[in-house]
Amino acid sequence: MQNIELFGFVILFLGIILGRILSEKAMGVLGADQKVRLMDAFSGVRKYSLLPLLAVLVAYVGLVQAGVLTGSLPHAVFLIVLLVYLVASQIFVYRRLTRIGLPMACIRRFHMSQAVVIIVFLVWSGITLHGTLFQ
Repeated sequence: MQNIELFGFVILFLGIILGRILSEKAMGVLGADQKVRLMDAFSGVRKYSLLPLLAVLVAYVGLVQAGVLTGSLPHAVFLIVLLVYLVASQIFVYRRLTRIGLPMACIRRFHMSQAVVIIVFLVWSGITLHGTLFQ
């Protein structure tokens, strides 16, 4: 693995950790009843939220292994699909949080944590695309 790709993975994991810390801080401002509403609102969704992501990943890896997808274009399309998934899930979370009546300050903190993850994902995507295009 090249140094730039390793650097990209380090940035990705640090960003995910930072996003998680910010998300936990957002939950810290909630009262006990608000935390219960938050957990109840997402209890059914958590089980299935990663299935679309898993399906895309399996399809991508399968098509690459079969030799159907070659070059950097499939990689770029895969990263765009992941970005669309992240943004769509962000919209879903926003709607759910506002529907259960959480304070806007808390909702903004949750979105800040997710924005960090999306920005880091974009940086990582750029680094990996650069590595794919210029090998």
